[in-house]
Amino acid sequence: MSSYEVVRSRTIPASAEAAFEAVNAFKNWDHWSPWEAVDPSVSKRYEGPESGAGSQIHWEGKKAGAAHLEMLSSTPPSEESAGSIEIRLHYLRPFESTNLNRFTFESTPTGALVSWTITGDSEGFMTKAMTKTGVLQKIMGKDIEKRLQQLAAHVSA
Repeated sequence: MSSYEVVRSRTIPASAEAAFEAVNAFKNWDHWSPWEAVDPSVSKRYEGPESGAGSQIHWEGKKAGAAHLEMLSSTPPSEESAGSIEIRLHYLRPFESTNLNRFTFESTPTGALVSWTITGDSEGFMTKAMTKTGVLQKIMGKDIEKRLQQLAAHVSA
């Protein structure tokens, strides 16, 4: 089975802690998330703790499809090390797929270096076709770049 990995990074003019907090609670995603702009009619349901490992969000919408996110791990940044968050995303519609999203938050002299990595197996016809043709890299990469820009605008405001 083939797999994919899409990675994008951006330096945000804010602290690593501020960037981490914006990602660590799903309710904060309304300000910069990939789904809000795609489908304003999305209905959301939150489960588990408000932030960190174990927190979950389910969403469903006409354009955005249906999916479930679960935060698997959450380690805040410190002076000694970068922070990280791992999230499993399971799409149910328009086609079923699962991937792992990993965020890292590193303090730099100019702000927070935030990296977003999405990995998954190319299971299912659509994902296989999109991976093989390079469309997945292009579409997901562009989307991650846009969301990192929105995250930057949100945390540096």
